[in-house]
Amino acid sequence: MRISLPCLVLVGLASSGKSQMIDITFRVGLLHAPPFTFIAEEEDREGTNADFSGFTPDLLNSLVEFAKADNFNLNLVMSPSPPEYNPAFDLVASDCEEVSMDPPIPLPPEECENFDIMAPNYYATAARSLRAGLTPPIQRSSISTIKLKSSNINSLAQAEAEGGVVCLVEGTFYAGLVQDTYPAAEYVFCPTAGDCKQNLQDGVCVLDADDELMLRYAAAQDSSLEVTDDSFSTQYIVYAYKDSLPADDARWFEKWMWDANTNTTNDQLFQKYFSGTSAEDGIDAGCPTCSCDDPLYEFASGDEEPNKNSRKGVPGSRRTRGLKG
Repeated sequence: MRISLPCLVLVGLASSGKSQMIDITFRVGLLHAPPFTFIAEEEDREGTNADFSGFTPDLLNSLVEFAKADNFNLNLVMSPSPPEYNPAFDLVASDCEEVSMDPPIPLPPEECENFDIMAPNYYATAARSLRAGLTPPIQRSSISTIKLKSSNINSLAQAEAEGGVVCLVEGTFYAGLVQDTYPAAEYVFCPTAGDCKQNLQDGVCVLDADDELMLRYAAAQDSSLEVTDDSFSTQYIVYAYKDSLPADDARWFEKWMWDANTNTTNDQLFQKYFSGTSAEDGIDAGCPTCSCDDPLYEFASGDEEPNKNSRKGVPGSRRTRGLKG
């Protein structure tokens, strides 16, 4: 009968009464996408030092503690990923060496071996599930809308019925869904999410439709804004990991991710970053209205094809930061 190593160790613990910790190390890629991850970089003699904060680093710190309860030293070596969502995902995908260009040009094998887990805030999609392992969800989101608190238009249905103009970021996954669901509404398309927020403030539109979590983050930073009850096209936010990870290691990591759901860790992080308390915790209030040249709004990209225009990795001089049990 085959018994996995963690089971053997735990049986030994029960019989001997000694505490023996098992080491597991994962190399984790993080992408600057507030409030999920903030990356601050500083130059020193040894190169570029990256400092991580936000929802995801907080969650990863919690996983280290959960692992200790199961007699594991969980070492998470974090470093910045490529700055766009799809190229970052490619680096843990089973077809990593095939998707770099159009037509595909194989990547050097070592570029596909830099990360075990990619932890930007991905939507769980069928297409992604075929290319990499997906963790249990860390949050649920949907398409929603935000308005000025002074506005009497409270939903997309009301805007459609009363001729209210709706702002959408041009070319995004959710823009098409909103138009299909409310075809009679009038729309203004913005090049960035920051432009949509400015249009809302200037009265160009009465609603701004976007990812619900990002809207809640914006409202948490600006008391003049309010998220409406609009909610459709539910999405689940996950991380991605290599299918080639040892099965037991992947199973334990998923277990600790589930712990974060069942012990309310993710609920507490939602309150901290999306419910209005984040400004008190020192989070940069400028990001909700910044230019979406930041990768933030690939968050809602759905089943897009991999980005075949950029495969630029991270400079070799960059130091990484580890979380250790």
